Amino acid sequence: MKALSLADVQRLISEEPFLAWWSQLKQAHRDNEEAESQYDEAMTQAKVQEFRADFTQEKAITMLDRAGQSENAAATLLEQASRLDNSSFKLVSDFEKQRIRNSFFWDKLNVAEKNFEEKQSTSERAVARSAFDEATLAYNRESVRKESLWLDVEKVWSQSLETRLLVSDHQVSAKKSRKHAEVLFRSAEEHKIQWSGLQSHAEEAQKALELTHEKIASLLRDVSLRFECVVSENFIFYRHARDQKKAICVSLIQDSENYNIPVSPLSVYIAERKGGVDGPYSLTVPPIKP
Repeated sequence: MKALSLADVQRLISEEPFLAWWSQLKQAHRDNEEAESQYDEAMTQAKVQEFRADFTQEKAITMLDRAGQSENAAATLLEQASRLDNSSFKLVSDFEKQRIRNSFFWDKLNVAEKNFEEKQSTSERAVARSAFDEATLAYNRESVRKESLWLDVEKVWSQSLETRLLVSDHQVSAKKSRKHAEVLFRSAEEHKIQWSGLQSHAEEAQKALELTHEKIASLLRDVSLRFECVVSENFIFYRHARDQKKAICVSLIQDSENYNIPVSPLSVYIAERKGGVDGPYSLTVPPIKP
């Protein structure tokens, strides 16, 4: 780092060689800002498309799971319906047996009634009446049993119908869920293809951004060698020719918030060795004369 007076630094930064370099640096920073903006936009689009691909695929998997649940529910209900159908076959068979039995008791009742009507004597009619009453009770008892069996048959048929309706509904739901999953899987693949293209574009934007970083770094190295100074991203430094505890700083940035005083491009400041540019009151506006 060369030792210069304030006048030397002020003269150096006003001459054509330095101003040409400064113009290149400003252009490099503009290029960097544009490249960074393009990279951010490209990465945002790529990330959004990647998220869409992942999210759509997750939805497709959820749809498949839902289809599987509906299919399992349909299988369980179909098994129940089969058991109900088997139960109804036995109940119908029992009902038919009871219907035949009822017919038998109906015939007995008719015979008992006819016999009662044909009897003339009081004693014979009393015996016939007793037989008729007994036949009536037997027929009524068997009729109640027959009606109970038929109610059981209708109840099982109703349960079987309800169960099979639910089976059908679950089967349709499973079919719809699988179709939806297929659509979502295709959409996810399309998003992945688009993401791949956007990712390639983002990688190209990143390379372009890296080139602007390299350009800025190259210009900073160049100014350090050509003008014998120490350079950072924010300042150019020279040792103060009249005070070894101080340095002369040339600002390369605009910043009104992060230093003890606002700094602006190509403004010249004095920095204390103890605080550098970051300590309290480390930058001071230089006097007009060295």
